[in-house]
Amino acid sequence: MVRVLFLGVGGWISEPNLGYTSILIENSEGEKMLLDAGEGTYVMLKRCGYDVDDLSYVVVTHAHGDHVLGIPTLVQMKMYKGLNKLKIITSPETSDAIRNLVHITCNIVPETFVEIIELDYSVELKVGGFKLKFIKAPHTVPAVSVKVETDGKTIIYSGDTIYNPSLIEFAKGCNLLVHEAANYSKEAYKYGHSSYEDAIRIALDSNTEILALIHFYQTPLPIDVGDLSGRRLRIFIPYPCTFLEI
Repeated sequence: MVRVLFLGVGGWISEPNLGYTSILIENSEGEKMLLDAGEGTYVMLKRCGYDVDDLSYVVVTHAHGDHVLGIPTLVQMKMYKGLNKLKIITSPETSDAIRNLVHITCNIVPETFVEIIELDYSVELKVGGFKLKFIKAPHTVPAVSVKVETDGKTIIYSGDTIYNPSLIEFAKGCNLLVHEAANYSKEAYKYGHSSYEDAIRIALDSNTEILALIHFYQTPLPIDVGDLSGRRLRIFIPYPCTFLEI
């Protein structure tokens, strides 16, 4: 059984109650991987019953603040508790931004308390009981989408992206697709984001079992799934501290 806990589900200009993007994946061995770490991630970890002691790895999809501003506090709490380095997995295009963020905000040499693992788009990355694959995501800055495999389950996280047909094959037959849905119209494209219709289209075309919609700018409104043409799709709209077991 894999547990997926949504710590924050909003974007940078979302309503405060939605928090900022951060998703915790826990496998049967108790290993825990964080996907992105928006502002307030440490607070939400504690509020949802976890702590930095529990974190094995953090994957950062891109350098926008609503996905990285929680990292300095995670680093500081690791230091304060005398724990091992925070292991951050990110793209070569984003790694320097993470180092600079830690240096500026924590006033330390990043390598002292942070281990940055740069991903390779062409190979599978194995860390603990997790297998990771990545593809580039079209956004306003260099960004990635992530495939996480653990305990025989597959979770796809779109990160921030406009509609990306490459996600269809990448997510083929996955158990859970976590896809951003920053707006209710194609107005989202101007800012490098997707609409919920885009996310549903990706989920249907990839035969996803469960679609979780995140990164809403406002409290999620009712959505129209339209004609599914006989296909089944479970849609989950999480709030902070809600979870799925798959």
